[in-house]
Amino acid sequence: MDPIFSKGVGDGATQDAWIWLQTLAFGAPLSSDQEVENCSLALACHDLQIDLIRAGFLVCSLPVKRRILNKFQTLHGGVTATLVQVIGSAVIKTVVGAREGIVTDANISYISSVLLNEEVEFEAKVLRAGKNNAVASVDVRKKVSRQLAAQGRITMFFTGVSKL
Repeated sequence: MDPIFSKGVGDGATQDAWIWLQTLAFGAPLSSDQEVENCSLALACHDLQIDLIRAGFLVCSLPVKRRILNKFQTLHGGVTATLVQVIGSAVIKTVVGAREGIVTDANISYISSVLLNEEVEFEAKVLRAGKNNAVASVDVRKKVSRQLAAQGRITMFFTGVSKL
């Protein structure tokens, strides 16, 4: 299912971010009628649904299935951290477009556990996008109760062409 694009934002940097996220998750951009069998970002992105995308803002959801649980039968922290970085990078791309960058800082605070069969929502927003770097925050919430499960932030540095 295609995401909801804000009016007039279905092209440019937002469209580039949508294609980048699909390529990262599924190996190639998807057509609207194509179903996904395998995911190159395997466990973390397999069931990721992009719900809303616009410049500086991205909402994704993920049902918690057995394959992404830890030994305590809750959502694995590594999956959460991976998705915070991926979704944070994608939301930055909605603003900066195709500029290449690397994540130089990532942090995450785990606030409450998420159980099997719950659904989580990742809400990402760009806090700052400058010439050399950008910062995004990602809130991870239980979709039904809206309880905050984790909160993360990433900083991306934009690589430039070497003058050597």
